[in-house]
Amino acid sequence: MDIGTGSDSLIIKLAKIFPKSFLTGIDYWGGDWEYSKAQCQRNAEIEGVSDRIDFLKASAAELPLNDGEFEIVVSCLTFDEVKDRKNKTEVIKEALRVLKPDGVFVFLDLFKDEKIFGDEKELLIALKVHGVSELNSCKLAEVIKLPKLLLNKKVLGNAIILSGRR
Repeated sequence: MDIGTGSDSLIIKLAKIFPKSFLTGIDYWGGDWEYSKAQCQRNAEIEGVSDRIDFLKASAAELPLNDGEFEIVVSCLTFDEVKDRKNKTEVIKEALRVLKPDGVFVFLDLFKDEKIFGDEKELLIALKVHGVSELNSCKLAEVIKLPKLLLNKKVLGNAIILSGRR
């Protein structure tokens, strides 16, 4: 499952890399955005993967899915954008709720931004208490070389990759 599918570039790549998988993309797709659920469906058809991707319009704060439904959950720069839940830790917990026991997650977001996510150490502790059995954290800039302009804290300077297992 991809939370915050946006224009669907990540989920389509995942569908192509894992041709036997069935994927679900979730996004709120607001009316003033330049992409939509219909566009995502068209793109998946063009790429020949529409029969393996289900797109749902929903908030990441309240996923219309069952507990433990997915083996893998990914999200890229979405949790910080959720407007209908002030406590972003609760949004992350909601993403973990739909993850199967022993399932894997990879979340990229501005987790070092205390104004959005609070203290990073407290966030990690809250996730462990919530049932995360394995938790890894690394700065995005340690994984890929970013141009100096993107290292600004208002851009990707606060970007952290959280990955692990439930």
